[in-house]
Amino acid sequence: MPQVPTRSFQQAKRRVRGRVRGVGSRLGRLRRVVTADLRTGRRQVAGDLRTDPYLPWILLLAAVLAAFWVWHRLPNVATRDERWRVVAPVEAFAALTDEVSYGSLRDGVTYWRSYGATFYVAAVVLVPVLVVVLWAGQVEAFADMGRHQNTDFWGHWYRTPAWIWSTSVLALRLVNVALAVGCVYLVYRVGTTIRDRATGRLAALVLTCTWGLLVLAHEAGEDVPAVFAFLLSFYLAVEYLESGSTRTFYRGCLAGGTASALKLSAGVSALVLGAAFLLRARRRSGNWRETVWRPRFLLVGVGIGLGAILGGYPSLLVGDPADVGGRLARGVANKGQPHGWRVKPSWWWILRGYLHGLGLPLAAAALASVAATLPTLRDRSRVADGLGLALFATGVYLVAFSGWSYVRTHHLLVTFPLLALVVATAANRLRERRPRVGAVAVVLLLVTSGAYAAGGDLA
Repeated sequence: MPQVPTRSFQQAKRRVRGRVRGVGSRLGRLRRVVTADLRTGRRQVAGDLRTDPYLPWILLLAAVLAAFWVWHRLPNVATRDERWRVVAPVEAFAALTDEVSYGSLRDGVTYWRSYGATFYVAAVVLVPVLVVVLWAGQVEAFADMGRHQNTDFWGHWYRTPAWIWSTSVLALRLVNVALAVGCVYLVYRVGTTIRDRATGRLAALVLTCTWGLLVLAHEAGEDVPAVFAFLLSFYLAVEYLESGSTRTFYRGCLAGGTASALKLSAGVSALVLGAAFLLRARRRSGNWRETVWRPRFLLVGVGIGLGAILGGYPSLLVGDPADVGGRLARGVANKGQPHGWRVKPSWWWILRGYLHGLGLPLAAAALASVAATLPTLRDRSRVADGLGLALFATGVYLVAFSGWSYVRTHHLLVTFPLLALVVATAANRLRERRPRVGAVAVVLLLVTSGAYAAGGDLA
C-alpha cells in the first residue's frame, strides 16, 4: 500500500485547518453583524416608543383589532390554504417518524406542494405544540396529521384530535397578528423617515383601520409575513436613499429575498431596491453614468437576494429542484386561468378587491391622494422620492395583476400599506394648507374606515 508523504499530509492538514478557521471566522462575523442589527432595531423601536407618546396606543389598537376573533372557527380551518400551511411541516415530521433518514426528510418535505419559506415559519411555531404532543403521548396522532393523500378532507380533519388542530392553527394565526402589528410599525417608520412623525402616525392609523389587513391577520398563511418582509425591504430602500449605506442596501436585499421566498409576488421588492439605487445615484455629484456603474455592488445585492430566495425553499435544500420548478410554474401559469364560476376582466377583480379590502371611503381617499401626489413627484425631495417608490411599487403590482384572470384581496394586500402612506402624506399636506378642512377630512376617514374594519371584524 503506497505511503502518503509526511510533508504533503501535513500541508493538506494545515490547508484544511485554515479553511475551517476561515469558515469559523466568517460565521463569527455574520453572528456579530446579525446581533448588531437586532440591537439597532431594538433601540430604534424603543426610541420611537419613548419619543412618540401616541405610538404605543396606535400599536395597541392594531394588536386588539388584529387579535380580536382570531380564534374563529377553531378547531376548523378558515380556508384550504390555511390547512396546507399548517400541515406542511407536519408532513416532514410524519416521514421522519417512519424512518429517520435523509431520504425520509426529502420525501416528507416534498410530500405535497411546496410553499416556500412559510414552511419554516410554521415549523418554528409548531415546536411548542410538538412538545405538548410528546408530553401527552399522542405522537402518532400528530404524525397522522401529515399523512393525508390517502384520505378525504373530512377524514383527515376528523381523525386528528381537535386540540391539535386548535393549538396548531391558533399558534400560527397569532404569529400573523404579531406581524400585522409589525407592519403598522414599519409604515409608521417609513412615514416618519420621509416626512415627519405626524405622517407616520396617520399612515399607521390608516393601515390599522384597513379591514383587508385585519382579516388576513386572522388566517394562518403567508400573506401577512410576506407583507412584513416586503415593508422591511421598502423601509431599508428608503433608508438607503438617505444614507447611501452599502450595508443598508444589502439588508434590503436580504429582506426582499425573504419576502419573495414567502410569496412570489413580493419579488417586486427587487425593483423597488433598483429604483432606490437609481434615485440615490441621481443625488450624487459627478458623472451620472459613473455613479450608476457599480457592478460589484449590484451583483452582491442580487446574490444576497437570490440566496435568500433559494434558501427559502426547503425542497431545494433537500435536493429536489424540480419541486421548486413546479411551484414556480403553477404560480405563474395558473394566474392566467379562470378560477371558480365567476369570469370577469382583471380590472373588475382589482376594483372589487380594493373596495372589499379598503372600503369605499378609504378607496376613494386613496384614489384622490394618488391624483394629488402625482404632480409633486417632479420635486427633488425626500418626500417625493419616498412617495415615488410607493407609487412605483403599486403601479408594478397593478400592471402584473392586469394579466391575471382573477385577483383577490390578499393579492392586493401588499399595496395597502403603500397607499396608506400616500393617503397620510396627502392628508397632512391638506391639513397644513387648510387646517379645518383637513382635520374634518381625516376624522371622517378614520371614523368611516374604522367602522368598516370593526364591522368586518365582528361579522
